[in-house]
Amino acid sequence: MPHVHLNGSLVDAHAATVSVADPGFTLGDGVFTTLLVEQGRPLALERNLRRLLGSAERIGIPIPDAALLRGAVASLLAADGVQRARLRITLTAC
Repeated sequence: MPHVHLNGSLVDAHAATVSVADPGFTLGDGVFTTLLVEQGRPLALERNLRRLLGSAERIGIPIPDAALLRGAVASLLAADGVQRARLRITLTAC
């Protein structure tokens, strides 16, 4: 069963919901990055996180701790046993 990491928790992808009041949903107020996962490892994760967090800071989105994002990526990949994939990380102002 696929998972997502949402608001600090690993949840079943089919049960995940985003509020219709979320600025990322209503205004497109968010940033994202997409990276490749090969052999279960996210490629260029640090570079992508630096760019993502820098973009979030520039437009005033609260910046999560990079260590929390790394942990979220690791737990998601481990939970699903992903070996090869595209992984999208999205931050919104909510």
